[in-house]
Amino acid sequence: RVARIDADTMGKKDLFRKVLSDFRAGKYDMLLGTQMIAKGLDFQGFAAAELEKRAEFGYPPDRHLIRHVFRGRNAEKVNFVADAWVKELERLHPGLCEIRGPAPCPFEKVQDQHRVHIWYLVTGVKSLLAALLPLRAKILGDEDVIDVIDVDAQDCA
Repeated sequence: RVARIDADTMGKKDLFRKVLSDFRAGKYDMLLGTQMIAKGLDFQGFAAAELEKRAEFGYPPDRHLIRHVFRGRNAEKVNFVADAWVKELERLHPGLCEIRGPAPCPFEKVQDQHRVHIWYLVTGVKSLLAALLPLRAKILGDEDVIDVIDVDAQDCA
């Protein structure tokens, strides 16, 4: 249940207060808006609940979220490399991090490059990077598949 708060939907000033009141009462799960929300409304209770849920699942800010993208012109090779990467990482460093994937990126093909990503959830970035970087020479081997590691990723496309 989403309530929209922006200049297009808030024609009456009392409507704004009603939507905020309904949100606080739990009639809406999320407020979607533009700068009206960003410029000074304080939803500490919402933020606290969100942080509690994130802690429960081990999501940031409790752990780092690292995105690892593999790309190349040959889809089968990209998938093979990503699968081999996960297997080797789990074999050499069991329990180092929580691994999600590999899975196709939301934009699976960009500029004739097939793309697959792996997500890592980890408390210690340095230890994970120390484990990942040597795998490049061992698994990537040639330039047919390129990888990019994004620590505390903001983009998932």
